[in-house]
Amino acid sequence: MNPRNLTRLLLAVLTLGLAACEDATGPPGIALLLQVEVISSAAAPTGVSPARGPAPAPGIESIDIGEVALALGGLELTASTINGREDFLLEEPVVVPLRLSGDPTLALSTPVPTDEYQSIDVFVDKLDPGVPADDVLIEVFPSLEGASVLIRGTFVRDGVEELFAFSSPLSARRQYVFPAPRRFSSTFRSVALYTLTIELDGWFDAGFGELLDPTDPADQADIEANISASLELVQG
Repeated sequence: MNPRNLTRLLLAVLTLGLAACEDATGPPGIALLLQVEVISSAAAPTGVSPARGPAPAPGIESIDIGEVALALGGLELTASTINGREDFLLEEPVVVPLRLSGDPTLALSTPVPTDEYQSIDVFVDKLDPGVPADDVLIEVFPSLEGASVLIRGTFVRDGVEELFAFSSPLSARRQYVFPAPRRFSSTFRSVALYTLTIELDGWFDAGFGELLDPTDPADQADIEANISASLELVQG
């Protein structure tokens, strides 16, 4: 099944589930879904940094991303400023293997307590060994131990293709502010969907037609800055 159709099906199933739960056991609160989606500019193939100068500099000629995994630490809904409101915090680490085709990947789903909220935040966090919830994920994704981002692919240097694996302990927080305070109510039989979008094309772009080296520690910080800049949280 097409991943987009699968997301729509999950929305419908969760909506029906909320209705059944409300009829049987009382108010469950609205459900919230978070998905992650790769977007790519039309100017360059997915995973290849577009040149912003006359021609790539000698050395790395092209980079192709073949696999990306992202670790999320959870999400937070900030309550409106009215006295007595409580924030909703979901600390549930999850690893999301991204679909580079651009199809969205469902990352988190959770019921939300009835209340009025003003914003939602999503966290990118590294997996720390010794933390029980993280250890479970590290067993499945050992290359993400101490990291939040894992990129595998190939690059061409001086005409020779080489494999690479890049990992980073990047920590990032992305926020979407509701245009007006949003009330999540148990009387609403619906699902709220938000998407963390990621644009891969500039991850290894050094500017002026040059590409960053995923195997050079000196380029680590610049690559991390590019990754962080590519993250955006949107509604729907």
